[in-house]
Amino acid sequence: MTTLEELLKELPPELQEEVRDFARFLLETKVRRKQKRLRLS
Repeated sequence: MTTLEELLKELPPELQEEVRDFARFLLETKVRRKQKRLRLS
């Protein structure tokens, strides 16, 4: 099975940047949002 890193290296630089941007987007919208909890005090 091909790793994500190997696939990324095969892409042209402009598409590599798009993948990085999308990964950052996922981190901001999916992962980090789950870490923040609503506090009712």
